[in-house]
Amino acid sequence: MSDENQAEPKHVCFACVGDSYLSNDIKKNGKSKLCSYCGKKRRGITIDDLADHVEGAFERHYMRTSPYPDDYEFMMMRDRESDYEFERHGEEVNWAIANAVEVDEAIATDVQKNPGGATRGLRDGQDGRRV
Repeated sequence: MSDENQAEPKHVCFACVGDSYLSNDIKKNGKSKLCSYCGKKRRGITIDDLADHVEGAFERHYMRTSPYPDDYEFMMMRDRESDYEFERHGEEVNWAIANAVEVDEAIATDVQKNPGGATRGLRDGQDGRRV
């Protein structure tokens, strides 16, 4: 495949990232390009690079929640007098990314769908929530 056929990777600028540590890092080390989200030319990184940052942070600070009820929740579900319905704990992955990095939903979605492989663990599957 030639370079002309490959799409230019999306870029996110430091101003579109609300997390101060990451935003400052992008401002210091990023390259000046047109931001795919705000349309301004500022220092930024590719969505693949942002996904690498997010994946590392999630591996260190988050854990995937169980898709199944614990023993207590299971007993409550089986109780005929209870109207308890199990709902998985935690945030949906897309919102966890948006909240952790302080970005809008479009950026979080692109990070989650990143084909680069770094966010494999962040994709929604049958256990697509985290705490």
